[in-house]
Amino acid sequence: MRTLIEVYQHQADECARLAKKTDDPKRRETLLKLAAEWTQAIQRGSHDSRGRNPHGTYNGQERHRAR
Repeated sequence: MRTLIEVYQHQADECARLAKKTDDPKRRETLLKLAAEWTQAIQRGSHDSRGRNPHGTYNGQERHRAR
């Protein structure tokens, strides 16, 4: 069974793939926007309410502790 993040990544990849295949500029733009939205949903879903992901980093950056 796939995780929700894997499903979202598949959707983002599929939108990007379809955008490359279409000749219609408006459809391409819409598909690329959808791909970006799926990617943003992945990023939001992979961080807890304080912005920390399961690896203890924040938005892909190492956590900096105040000394």
